[in-house]
Amino acid sequence: MKKIIFYAFLSVILLPPLCASAEGWTPVQVALWTPAQIFPENKDVYGFRWSILYGKNQNLSGIDFGGYNAVEGTLKGLQFGMFNFSKDARGVGFGLFNYSFALEGIHIGGVNYTEVDSSGVQTGIILNNSGPVRGLQILGGIIGNIAADVVGCQLAAATPIFSFNYAESIDGLQVSAFGFNYAAGTVNGVQIAPWNIAREVRGVQVGLFNFCDKMYGVQVGLLNSITRQKPPFMPIFNVGF
Repeated sequence: MKKIIFYAFLSVILLPPLCASAEGWTPVQVALWTPAQIFPENKDVYGFRWSILYGKNQNLSGIDFGGYNAVEGTLKGLQFGMFNFSKDARGVGFGLFNYSFALEGIHIGGVNYTEVDSSGVQTGIILNNSGPVRGLQILGGIIGNIAADVVGCQLAAATPIFSFNYAESIDGLQVSAFGFNYAAGTVNGVQIAPWNIAREVRGVQVGLFNFCDKMYGVQVGLLNSITRQKPPFMPIFNVGF
């Protein structure tokens, strides 16, 4: 009788995932180190995956938990691990290192790296790096925020240790409490930091030292420079036109 109950229990637990796997997906996945996992990596997971050391699957919708979590295609849901990898991340990732080609959601970790573009929030302790950003980069640590063009905000303000913001261009706000802001192109908005540097500013720079080549707006700081304007340096307050 005990054996009958035991085998019945196993059939209830294992039969649905096995039947689903025959269709190309599974609701449950457990991996020790790929390919040592219950179902092969070409299967999609719609439910829960536990990657004890390292797990890899094609697509995942649901909860991804473990050491190294790899999704070769699209992630929709939550990743929680030491290292999180996905080609297309649509959800929330918590990890020491979060990596994706594209992000639509939130990454929270030590290092967050998005290869192509980020729509949402990157919150890091060491580094946030992305292509174009539509949203926020928030640093609470020691290095900085790096992005291509930013529509939104770069914030490095949660620590007295040196940190910075870098963008090719920005439409919005750059704030660095103990470091610098650098825009290689145009700033349409506001830069606030001890050091503010940009090629062209259409807005406001506030800091100890403010530098730009061309400006349509105001600089407020100890030393202000607009190199294409005469005089090129002004203390305390400078107006670009």
